[in-house]
Amino acid sequence: MNMKKRMLSIVLSGAMAVSTAVSAGSFSAFAVAQCVAYSGSNVNDQDYVQWSDTVKSYLTVCDNGNYMRVQSGAIKGKLLVEYYSSDFEPLSTKLIDNELPIFGAFYDSGNNYYVLSGQENPKQNDSLEVFRITKYDKNWNKIKSCGLYGANTTVPFDAGSARMTHSGDHLLVRTCHEMYKSSDGNNHQANVTIEVDMPSMTITDSYTGVMNVDYGYVSHSFNQFIKTDGNHIVALDHGDAHPRSAVLVKYNSDFTTGKFFPSYFDKVSNIDVVTYPEYTSGHYNYTGAAIGGFDVSSSSYIVAQSTVDLDYINTSETRNVYVSAVSKDLSTNKLNKITSYAEGTDSASAPQLVKINNNSFLLLWARDTKVNCVKLNADGTVNGSIHTFEGSLSDCQPVIKNGRAVWYVYDKNNVTFNSLNLSNLDDIKTVDVKTGHDYETKYASKTDGTVTQTCKSCGYVNKFTVPTSTTVYWRTDLSNTSFSSVLSKTQFSVGDSIDFWLYDDTDYTVEFSDRSMVSVNKLENYANDIRRITFKNGGSLTVKIYPTYNPSVAKTYKFTCGCTSHTYGSAVITKQPTCTSEGTKTKTCTKCGATVTETIAKLSHSYTTTVVAPTCTADGYTLHKCSVCGTSYKDSTTKATGHSYGNSVVTKQPTCTSEGTKTKTCTKCNATVTETIPKTSHKYADTVVAPTCTTGGYTLHKCSVCGTSYKDNTTKATGHSYGNSVVTKQPTCTSEGTAIKTCTKCNATVTETIAKTSHKYADTVVAPTCTTDGYTLHKCSVCGTSYKDSTTKATGHSYGNSVVTKQPTCTSEGTKTKTCTKCNATVTEKLPAKGHTAVTDKGYPATCTTAGKTDGSHCSVCNTVIKAQTVINATGHKSSGWITDKAASIGVKGSMHKECTVCKKVLETAEIPALSRISISKASVTLSTSTYAYDGKAKKPGVMVKLNGKTLKNGTDYTVSYSNNTKVGTAKVTITGKGNYTGSVSKTYSIKNNFKKATISGISNKSYTGKNITQSITVKHNGKTLKKGTDYTVSYSNNKNIGTATVKITGKGSYTGTVTKTFKINPAKQEIQKLTAKSKAFFVDWAQKGSATGYEIQYATNSKFTSAKKVTITNNKTDKTTVSKLSGKKKYYVRVRSYTTVKGTKYYGAWSASKSVTTKK
Repeated sequence: MNMKKRMLSIVLSGAMAVSTAVSAGSFSAFAVAQCVAYSGSNVNDQDYVQWSDTVKSYLTVCDNGNYMRVQSGAIKGKLLVEYYSSDFEPLSTKLIDNELPIFGAFYDSGNNYYVLSGQENPKQNDSLEVFRITKYDKNWNKIKSCGLYGANTTVPFDAGSARMTHSGDHLLVRTCHEMYKSSDGNNHQANVTIEVDMPSMTITDSYTGVMNVDYGYVSHSFNQFIKTDGNHIVALDHGDAHPRSAVLVKYNSDFTTGKFFPSYFDKVSNIDVVTYPEYTSGHYNYTGAAIGGFDVSSSSYIVAQSTVDLDYINTSETRNVYVSAVSKDLSTNKLNKITSYAEGTDSASAPQLVKINNNSFLLLWARDTKVNCVKLNADGTVNGSIHTFEGSLSDCQPVIKNGRAVWYVYDKNNVTFNSLNLSNLDDIKTVDVKTGHDYETKYASKTDGTVTQTCKSCGYVNKFTVPTSTTVYWRTDLSNTSFSSVLSKTQFSVGDSIDFWLYDDTDYTVEFSDRSMVSVNKLENYANDIRRITFKNGGSLTVKIYPTYNPSVAKTYKFTCGCTSHTYGSAVITKQPTCTSEGTKTKTCTKCGATVTETIAKLSHSYTTTVVAPTCTADGYTLHKCSVCGTSYKDSTTKATGHSYGNSVVTKQPTCTSEGTKTKTCTKCNATVTETIPKTSHKYADTVVAPTCTTGGYTLHKCSVCGTSYKDNTTKATGHSYGNSVVTKQPTCTSEGTAIKTCTKCNATVTETIAKTSHKYADTVVAPTCTTDGYTLHKCSVCGTSYKDSTTKATGHSYGNSVVTKQPTCTSEGTKTKTCTKCNATVTEKLPAKGHTAVTDKGYPATCTTAGKTDGSHCSVCNTVIKAQTVINATGHKSSGWITDKAASIGVKGSMHKECTVCKKVLETAEIPALSRISISKASVTLSTSTYAYDGKAKKPGVMVKLNGKTLKNGTDYTVSYSNNTKVGTAKVTITGKGNYTGSVSKTYSIKNNFKKATISGISNKSYTGKNITQSITVKHNGKTLKKGTDYTVSYSNNKNIGTATVKITGKGSYTGTVTKTFKINPAKQEIQKLTAKSKAFFVDWAQKGSATGYEIQYATNSKFTSAKKVTITNNKTDKTTVSKLSGKKKYYVRVRSYTTVKGTKYYGAWSASKSVTTKK
């Protein structure tokens, strides 16, 4: 179901490439990956028309604050991992081998990385692994994998996406698959859910069967999202079949048990967030919607998507952004419309939803060449205004770092990082990084479609071919389904649209001389890459289209739009002036719809006057204040009167420690002023204190009221008078004694020390030995204290000859002993070990089939092994991969072998089966047109044939034949295999009656009712009256208000084409409510109409109103007037009608019934 994406550059005149963001910096390529050519692009890959694709671009913030970019599809068979600094400077690159051929998703759990991959299972083999989850550490070392086998899967991730989340030790996966063939012979598509125990990497639960939404199963699930809320899984699917809605499911079971779907009885809760009506104008899978985001807030589940006007799903093509907030019990669903882009203008892409915190989100969406963003509250409502900047989105989910949302966009080897300030959404910074080859390109020519790109750094040459001509298919009549390579119309009016289609898969560039004149959109409800140009402004426009790498074959088209000189109608006030701001009025060109805005001067202020009298402290004045806007000013100022104080009143009596207060009061305003009363004097009492031995005497003066005191008349202390000393401790030869003296006046004491007595020593003489000195010992006979003197040295030993007591060996020491002749003391000395005498034992290497040994050694004296020899096992053969000896061809077998990469021995041989012609029966066929209007000529739509992702060539790989392609009915185109292809595949298309040749009747002008107005339409074709709903449908626009309404009658069933008719809605018929005679005049009162611009009063002297005169009233609020200057006593016939001016054109209502009046004299 997936389609190859063509790169289409839409650029300004003279440019060969376009950048949609102003770069804040740029870096050169990675040193490690400079000349690795990347392929692909993720520009606007978050968007889709019918079904989504797997997310292939990821950005994470590393533990050190740097960034890691993970990209699938940039290098075949590899997962590209690039590291960038916090300033987006390239650091390093890693390439991770794909586990299974098809990439599904990447997830960073914080501690580990997880990669989901899969492979196709066309033979419905239950032993084939179709889903694999692989766990890596943070250095991308593989830890372990687990997978599902068979799993009712033929194609994993088909026509949908894959996303992972985790909680605790539980990894949760939500994705999709194409299932085994069912009883109706078809392979249907649905969602898949998997739960993994992260520590053991085992799958604990999965659901890949067929059920209904009560069990979380969604048939035709074209996008999948998964989150957790507590211990419950909450998932969102974009359903096309059962149900056909954006459906939110909440699993009621506790997934932390390892089972999200424990039994048949554990049903889920679910709610249709948005229901998609049936689509009958093209591929039935089309829902008109693209879901971009799903998350959990503090109060709600938030869903972000863009959709066409679902009430008109078969005709609407402009998508707007909607955000749904679903209560957590799934009982309520609030839909918030974020944008209101007019039908026919640029669509909003699928939005990105970025969670800032539980109560705040960032919403981003792309539109034309701009990115739009706004903040959301927890209930999905808008918080602030929408901000817009030049740039692009991608399938890279933005990450939050340091208060900024960061994402990247890449196109082959060009990477652009975007950083948006969440506190100021006008602050967007971008950094461009170029990686891979630095090519110098030689473009193709009109005769040679070869493009040669040579790398300036490494010399690598890349060659490929592009078309040598440019073919553009145009559709100028949008009611027709057919395209033509001939542009039949080049003059258009503002609001007109034309479509173009570039048939092949080559990258093209489209240049516009004035990009502001047009908007360019990809049509939502077409599988083919069809673009619509809508003219927004008048002028001349040149469009140049060419293969990007072959500008020499460019096709140039010149268009004119609108009018060169405008004819403006009456001005319409679009903003009323006030006394603080100017107003505006707008005039519209009646030919092209262009507008010009003029300024209306401010109104004068409406002042009211208030006189304010003066007070004791404030001046008086007259205040003039505008009753409309509140602006004011003052004049006529009079001075303040000043205070008039009475006598003082004591409010606090003074004391000897604190002041007192007294207060005066103004007799006019009661304002008060406080004065201070000084403190009173202290009242002192005197006390005389005599001196002592140690302290002086003085006189103390103390206040009897507050206790404050001071001293004077001081006298000195008398000092001590001591008696005789008394011994309290006798001295000895080891300690001092003590004596005490006592003061005769105060009994104070003082202690004195008595010196020690002398020692009484006895002397002993000690003789020296071999090892100790001699000396004289002096020892006190009283206390035992001693000391030595008269020292003589030790005599020392006198040893004889040494005697060997133990002989040394290779590994142990020996000994020898000497004896003292005086004291028989002995001393032993060591004899060193002799050491081994080493001899080498020579080793030999192992071979593929025989073992070897390492080198060793042993002692020639004692035979001890010094270094043991170890056995080297036989290496065994190292098998190469299969080496082709002879390639197989159609009908001829080939051969191949495996050999040992070391000894070159042939290990295995095998035949390569002869190639068979490939069946074309499962190829996808796209027709340039699926419906034709009958004109009697053979209809031959162009075909595009793809098989296994490859576009086949007409005439080389297949031939085309048509049948039943002239008459009304179902025609068939048959593609028959050729060359390497066999078999055939057919596609049908319709030839329907040309509805434009039908006769339409029953359409007439109507009067305004305030409600939508319809017509009683009769349609005939070749004399047959057609049936509404079966043969045609009817739609209206502008059919409520006064003006020109449009009705579109579109063929259905056996009829194709659209007929557009218009009719006028005129003001409602008027009514004269009162008509009275006056002197040579009459007074007339009529019904006021809010829809009217003005009124006309017509009067004549005859009932046929010949030679009638009229009075025009231009104020729609005026509903009465007096018509004067008439003849007296004359009979006049009077009638009234309303008129409304719309874009410069007046629409008149029916005249009221006429009434007559006779004027007075």
